[in-house]
Amino acid sequence: MFLDQRLSGLAELSFGFPQTHDAYLGRLVLGPWAQSAGHGVRFLDHIEGLARQAGAPRLYLAVLDRNPRARSFWQRQGFQPTGDHRFTDQGHDLRRMMKTLSV
Repeated sequence: MFLDQRLSGLAELSFGFPQTHDAYLGRLVLGPWAQSAGHGVRFLDHIEGLARQAGAPRLYLAVLDRNPRARSFWQRQGFQPTGDHRFTDQGHDLRRMMKTLSV
């Protein structure tokens, strides 16, 4: 994502996980200058549109359990916890979330 020709956001969107037709948002990062101004929501709208165009019925992501601010953001955007979680090699608890995409 570019704002005034400045790289301000980066996302990693992949397909085929956890099920064949699903989409997975592995990373979404915004520069500090782009946060808390609605850019994240617009960027996510774009990402969801790409997933829909690819025919994905669901969009998944994982959020660190110790990051309640991020979890709250995802919940406001319609993502729900799936109940799946795992511990990383660094000992972090990752909680999977999912949003059903309308076509």
